Amino acid sequence: ERLGDVEQSCLTLKAWAAAGRITPAGQVLTIEAVSAGIAAWLQQRNTTASTNTAKEEAAQTVPEPTAAASLQPPPPPPPQPPAKRARTGSGKAAATATATEPPPSSRAAKAKAKSKAAAAAAAAA
Repeated sequence: ERLGDVEQSCLTLKAWAAAGRITPAGQVLTIEAVSAGIAAWLQQRNTTASTNTAKEEAAQTVPEPTAAASLQPPPPPPPQPPAKRARTGSGKAAATATATEPPPSSRAAKAKAKSKAAAAAAAAA
């Protein structure tokens, strides 16, 4: 399916073989080799398609629960990552600084915000 239209791909390969094109590996395409390759590819494609259809049908079939399955407890939920705690400043000055300014997003902005908070705390003290 990566090649798109199967019929067009086969026609293109046959035309290249008729023209005697050379592959990137340096092999000359012949009509016999291309015909054999197309036949093998179509056979593999049909086998893969029928295998995929069988797998899809099997996936759609839901088995009936057995008595043993109904007695088993449900599996535990997956573990949750620990919640990240937000850093908070101390004192009223830090609360005022964070309420009026947007949160810093870079190191320079964080350092600037930290020095402002320290200066405000020192002025309040």
